[in-house]
Amino acid sequence: LGRTGSLVAESLVRSGIQTLALVDPDFLEPSNLAEMALVTEADLGQHKVTAIAKHLRQQGWPAKITGITHPITHNTARQTDA
Repeated sequence: LGRTGSLVAESLVRSGIQTLALVDPDFLEPSNLAEMALVTEADLGQHKVTAIAKHLRQQGWPAKITGITHPITHNTARQTDA
């Protein structure tokens, strides 16, 4: 998740998507604040997907949002049922 990913996630949830999986193993750093939608200084140190999912849920949209913080590979894709 970066600038584009966070904006797309918000747009998808606003448009009524029912299920959304966010995938990114990175943590929020100060340099991300200017780039990403929805996040604030209070989110620093959290996984990016955790912070974005939290803010999307706070908006009250009914989507089921799953945050995946491990890389998706051929082996783990079958284990991840987002």
